[in-house]
Amino acid sequence: MKLYNKFILITCAFLALTCFNKGEKELADIDDAFVYSDSFSPIDWENPLTRKNIDSGDKDIGVFISEDIIDPKIRILRSTVINFFNILKSDDRSDMENILTKSALNSFNLRYADIKIAEEFQIRVGMPEDYSQDSLWIDYKMMLPNRSIIGKIFLEYDGDECKIGDFENKFFAELKEAIQIKSEKDKLIKN
Repeated sequence: MKLYNKFILITCAFLALTCFNKGEKELADIDDAFVYSDSFSPIDWENPLTRKNIDSGDKDIGVFISEDIIDPKIRILRSTVINFFNILKSDDRSDMENILTKSALNSFNLRYADIKIAEEFQIRVGMPEDYSQDSLWIDYKMMLPNRSIIGKIFLEYDGDECKIGDFENKFFAELKEAIQIKSEKDKLIKN
């Protein structure tokens, strides 16, 4: 039994002495010796309850605004763009003056009043970099069955209301081209 007690005493003494740093005679800090290469450290682990949202992305417009966005300003920006294109699809364009500013409405009526989207489409509205501003350009992508068209739209936000102030002409030129191609294909199919 005495040999067993001596073994335990020597083992405990050895373990206690190895914890001292030889130069300073203090307890060594073992965290200094580890280097974490994959940017994970056990001290700042990610709490699953406070996990950051994984944003959905598009290769053309970047992060886009999802339907279930919580921020009311971003939700209004998204719904304004989508409502604009839904009006372009419908025959009733009386709501157009509620969505466009006066200058944008004049510009639209002079250049693009004849545009009517007849086919199904989806719209993805890009997340603006700094949406705290009251006027900003937003990227969007219209996905038609046979092609996708990318454009920018200028939105003016005033409290609870958001209006479209300007738009890219390139988008509407491509949209007209896509509509003409579809109408020509439909004519060929009918003949």
